[in-house]
Amino acid sequence: MSGNITYAKCEKCNRHCCWRSDKKKAASLSCCLDMHDENYLGLSMDEQYSAFGVPKQKFKKPSAKEVKKNAKHVKALSERWEKEMREKDNNPDNN
Repeated sequence: MSGNITYAKCEKCNRHCCWRSDKKKAASLSCCLDMHDENYLGLSMDEQYSAFGVPKQKFKKPSAKEVKKNAKHVKALSERWEKEMREKDNNPDNN
């Protein structure tokens, strides 16, 4: 997520995460939890690079303000998608 060297991978998605900062010492849990939090959609180093072309060397961890703004955007997208799916279910002829 952050571009730091890690010693652990998530079994869910097979991506490296900051579960441990070295082989003996645990790091902050926030990185591995944030990686699967929908409010962080598009904010990880890999997503910034693949979706927006931000060079990995220029990546910086998002601030709390950026995460909050992103969470509002993700919520709006989710609500829009849910509305469209309900309309699609209610109007099977328009599929």
